[in-house]
This record gives sequence, C-alpha cells and structure tokens, in this order.
Amino acid sequence: MTVCYLLLNTNSKLEHSVYNKIQNMENIESIDPLFSEWKFIIKIKAKTFEIIEDKIVNEIKKIDGIIDTKLLTGMN
Repeated sequence: MTVCYLLLNTNSKLEHSVYNKIQNMENIESIDPLFSEWKFIIKIKAKTFEIIEDKIVNEIKKIDGIIDTKLLTGMN
C-alpha cells in the first residue's frame, strides 16, 4: 500500500463544498482542517502511487474552488 498526504488550499467560500466532495471519495482515508496557510490535509491510501496520482490529477484538482495543492510522499 502507498500512503500520501495532500495539502489543499481552497476558496474560502467553497471550503465546505470541497470538503464534502472529497470526504466520500474512494482511497481517501481522512480529510482534516488545518489552521495555517493550507485549509486541509488529506490522507490518500492506494495500492500504487499511480492510482493516487490519477485521483489527484483527474478528480481532486478538478473540484471547483481548489486553489493550490502540495503532495507529500514517502517511500516504503
């Protein structure tokens, strides 16, 4: 299993909408609010890094209201 963390910044008016769309997505282990320059930290767990990459590029980044992302990965 591969685990990555995604820092996410959103338009303030769309925070709740973004949160609601992400929380029920497949491979999302958790989404937690942050009180910093980033709005959320998301834990993504999947069989391969390619699955995580696809989820971020083709699903998460396409959600209306997302301003910026930063992916944190580690090696097993």
